[in-house]
This record gives sequence, C-alpha cells and structure tokens, in this order.
Amino acid sequence: MIKFFTKLFFEPLLYFLLVGGLIYLYYASVTKSASLSKQNIIKLQASELERIERAYEKKYNHPIKHELLYAYMLREFYNRVLLQEAYRLELDKQDTQIAKILLTKMHAILQNSAPFEEPSEKQLYDYYRNHIQEYSKVKHLSFTHIFFADGEDETLQDIYEMLHMLDISPEVGVGLSEVFEGKNRMSGASYEDVAQEFGKYFASKLFALQSKKWSHPIHSKYGKHLVYVEQKEVAEPYAFESVQDRVYRDFLEDNRSRVVDMAYKDILKSYALQVEK
Repeated sequence: MIKFFTKLFFEPLLYFLLVGGLIYLYYASVTKSASLSKQNIIKLQASELERIERAYEKKYNHPIKHELLYAYMLREFYNRVLLQEAYRLELDKQDTQIAKILLTKMHAILQNSAPFEEPSEKQLYDYYRNHIQEYSKVKHLSFTHIFFADGEDETLQDIYEMLHMLDISPEVGVGLSEVFEGKNRMSGASYEDVAQEFGKYFASKLFALQSKKWSHPIHSKYGKHLVYVEQKEVAEPYAFESVQDRVYRDFLEDNRSRVVDMAYKDILKSYALQVEK
C-alpha cells in the first residue's frame, strides 16, 4: 500500500492536478477580493431607519419588531440595488413610463426650488400699482383659447407647462387645439359675449385672468380650454383692499415662476441641442 502511494505521489499527472488546484484557489480568492472592493456601497442613514419606524408605528399603532425592521431594511436595500442597475442599463432612457416618472420628479424638484417669502403689505401694494390694469374692471378683452373636448388633466398639464416654459405665442399655441365649432379667438368681447358663447362659469374665470399668460385649464359648456388673454380694455381700478387676496396670489405665483424659469435656464446652460442630418 505504501509503495502504491509512493508511486502515486511521484506521478506527473498528480503534480499537474495539485498545482492546477492551487492556482485555481489563488485566482478565485483574488477575484473574490477584487469584486468585493469594486462593490457599490448602499448606505442607509439612521434617520431613514427612524422614518421607517415612525411610519410603521403611525400605521399600526405599535412599535415595529426588530425582525420586521430588518425586513424593511432589506427591501430598501434591494430597491436601491435594482434602481442602480436600472440606471446602469439605462432603462430610464428606454422605458417611456420610467422616463415620464423621472421627468415628473425633476419638474417637481424645480417647482419646489422657489423659496417662500411672505411679502410685506408695501410689496403687495407696489405690485398692485405696477399691474393696475389687472386689478381694474374689464369692459372688453381679446383672447385665444386651445380647446380639448375631453382632455385628461395630466395631458393638459403637460401642454400648459410647455406653453409656459417655452413662452409660446397664442398664434403658435392654437395649433395644439382640437377642432372647435366656433372661433379659437375672440376680439373685443364683453362679459356677456363670452358668457353667451362659453357659459357664465367660463366668463367669470376668464375675466379674472392676468393678461399675457397662458392659463391653467378652464371648463366651459364645450370642454376644457387653455386661454391666453391678449388685451384688456379696462375702466376704473378696484380698491386695493377689495383685491388684496388676488394680488397676494399673483405676487407669489410671479415670484415662483421667475425663480423656476431661472432654474431651468441655469440647467440648460450645460447642454446644447444638435440636430443630426
């Protein structure tokens, strides 16, 4: 038996297998170490765990158990890993639904970038004086509208943002309208003219709009409309006290729009449009 093992030990094939095995183990160890060093670290902050605990306790009215908290941690870890892999595979660029969600998120981030500052009464009054036409009794106005018989709110919001962000003129914007039985533009129209054509609700909203801006969707007896008031013929102004709430809302909206527009422009500075021929 000893002679058998002695002969086997000196066999070239055995040396080959032993050396090959050692080389395999070495490279497997090195590869494993390298792969671990290249791993992306997913970090969960203590504040995030506290948020999970608070949300659970609020929903179920009792503290979360350690085992369940660990399960929540793992789920968050898995989600982040999958999201990183999705970015690596550029699925956000290939899937329209994912891209839409990310765009909505980016719009929300930019919209919320405008800091809120409570205006003083003097600021509001100065704004009122500088935009006195908007707070005067309107006798006649001229407007263009984009019509949608049964447009979804999400679609209309997308179109509104495009009109506003790109400052599209009414002459161009009207090309987005569905076929309307009447006219897409009324010139020198009175409140009664508009109420007869579109209904009293539409007229009341229209005559309260600021000029030179696209409105959010307004309902009429026909459907929904995005409206651009081009001109106003006004009479005497309303007293500041009677329109102070409107002035307040308009002041905040104008400030927010200005900050958001600047944020968009700052982002666009880093990009250029190239059309391939």
